[in-house]
Amino acid sequence: MASESRYDETIAAWKRDPEAFWAEAARGIDWDRPWDQVFDPALGPYGQWFAGGMLNTCFNALDRHVRAGRGEQTALIWDSAMVGRVERFTYADLLARTETMAGALAALHRPAPAEAPANPFRGVPLATRDDVVSARLAAHPAHDVLLDTWRQGLAAPAWDGPAVWLHGDPHPANLLAADDGLAGILDFGDVAAGDPASDLGAAWATFTATGRARFWAAYAAASSLSPDRLAALHVRARAWAAALVPPYTAHPDEHPGLAAAGAHALRELASDLR
Repeated sequence: MASESRYDETIAAWKRDPEAFWAEAARGIDWDRPWDQVFDPALGPYGQWFAGGMLNTCFNALDRHVRAGRGEQTALIWDSAMVGRVERFTYADLLARTETMAGALAALHRPAPAEAPANPFRGVPLATRDDVVSARLAAHPAHDVLLDTWRQGLAAPAWDGPAVWLHGDPHPANLLAADDGLAGILDFGDVAAGDPASDLGAAWATFTATGRARFWAAYAAASSLSPDRLAALHVRARAWAAALVPPYTAHPDEHPGLAAAGAHALRELASDLR
């Protein structure tokens, strides 16, 4: 009779001692601060794993692999039946590409003067768009994912910094790519000043989870925002990504590239909620 599979062994170890099992698994990644308790049942309605611990998901997704000498290993395979092309990206490739876009937006997101233009559809507090956006998302086939993400953004702390310069629409159709990465950001027709979250929502339409993690790590390194403000910015940016899925996907025949970006954003948002 064949011996037990590795899967069976793993399940058995988890059943024997869940806390010991997950503590051992957690030691396989990098922590900024180790946890005080593997699982604290008193925290929240469902308890909390790794209470007191702190880690950088972005660093664990990309940087640690490059530092460990795996920079040239394949991190992502892009296989597009639409254009009939397959491309492979290494961890080092993703670092370079995501850092370029994050650095460009961080450089743009500087305090704007009082006379900078306002845009009622970008950079504003999410609450000012709630009536229109909630109705639009409720009518979308994926309303559960989109509304949940939007409501999380509404519940997050609002932007309390100065209004910063915004591109307004840095979705993939406005990104000029070269063989070695991003060459430029096009179409500043929606330029305005406000909350940078609306620009940063483009990360869900542009990257997979791995690339997005590096994007946020690079943006954090280039900005002077505190961890708490960055965390709130991330939640609001994700809400902006949800808000833009319906308009991105509204006219697939006229704008197939934009529709593909919207479909990609929806998949990434759904993955975030799992």
